[in-house]
Amino acid sequence: MKRKLLIVSVVLSVLFVSCLDTEEKIVINPDETGNYNLSLDMSSMLSQLKAFASQQQEVAKALEQKDTTIYFNAVTDTSTQLTAQEKEILHDGSVHVVVNEDSNQLKIAFNVPFKSIAQLSYLKQHFPEMIAKIKATDKALSGDMASSGMPSMGQAPNPGSLISPASQAYAFSADKNSISNKLIDKSAFDAILAQDSSMQMVKQILPLMGDANYKTILTLPRPVKIFNGNNASVTDDKKTVTFTGTLSELFDKPESFDYKVEY
Repeated sequence: MKRKLLIVSVVLSVLFVSCLDTEEKIVINPDETGNYNLSLDMSSMLSQLKAFASQQQEVAKALEQKDTTIYFNAVTDTSTQLTAQEKEILHDGSVHVVVNEDSNQLKIAFNVPFKSIAQLSYLKQHFPEMIAKIKATDKALSGDMASSGMPSMGQAPNPGSLISPASQAYAFSADKNSISNKLIDKSAFDAILAQDSSMQMVKQILPLMGDANYKTILTLPRPVKIFNGNNASVTDDKKTVTFTGTLSELFDKPESFDYKVEY
């Protein structure tokens, strides 16, 4: 069992660090409902993982060809880890997994619809821990939401913290006219980073493995009036604003992940 835990730990470390492009997209409708999407593209390192999987059956199972959607309601109703609010938010959510060696694809995409701006605020602030509670990443790779077939994560890196790094150090706010994400303070970020073994590991090997890209896209119900943030851009209709950054920028200057839009 310890050997299997080590294997899963190594694979998840690589999956969520090396050659990882992350795209976060928030779509808000005129009635203040919408969708929260988080996509992880690891296609560029599929061949390396396949080589590793050829020697480890547990890894090979995770990387078997698949194109499937797993719905969270299979576990939300009976979960003892989620709060009532979290069950309601995640109930209609899903994760789409694509593993295809022929087309060189390795992608995981989360989709969670929200019913109000208040739900969006909670979802954005607590998404990593909710995903960790239902072990969605483990189960996505195994292709079974009811029974993952993979060992418990144990002391392996927490994928929740890696899909949305140090989110607890930021205050996300959304209302009918504005959205903002702001670093609470640098000391809070440093404290969270120091206590998170996953992120410490990432920081150490980032120079060797290559940087990770992170993009946030906000699609609004009305044209944006004011926007500011790292590498910000807006579409011609002024309804979609994009902010881009890298994991190294997060470590070196965490305030660069601040943004604000008014619409």
